Amino acid sequence: MVISKITVCVVFLSLAMVAHTLRCYVTGPSTTQGDLGTIKDCSNYKWCAKGYDDAGEYTRGCGMSAYGSDDAMCDQVGNTCQSPPPGQYPWPQGATLCCCQTDLCNGNKASSFTCSTVMAIVAFFGLAILTFN
Repeated sequence: MVISKITVCVVFLSLAMVAHTLRCYVTGPSTTQGDLGTIKDCSNYKWCAKGYDDAGEYTRGCGMSAYGSDDAMCDQVGNTCQSPPPGQYPWPQGATLCCCQTDLCNGNKASSFTCSTVMAIVAFFGLAILTFN
């Protein structure tokens, strides 16, 4: 009986994770560090991105490429920051590109606690309750 309860919990967590789409902060092409912009459903992307330079200009969005938005540059950078970003583009002085794959991770550090983390905690406690009942 315990195995079937564990299976139900694992299936529930898997469905919850699949049903959840990535959300990122999106700004215009040139903002400040404190301007997070708006929250956007980025279901067509697998990365949130944040770019900034030595002049203090920031941009946030779903994925990142030099001319538009896609995942190509973040696929190269991975779940970290790279300076200068990949490619042969005329990057501004001190340009850095940061990519990440969790909700709102391209904002400030305080916003990195995500919905996926909350769902994992809820599933863990649900599993514990089912196991001990």
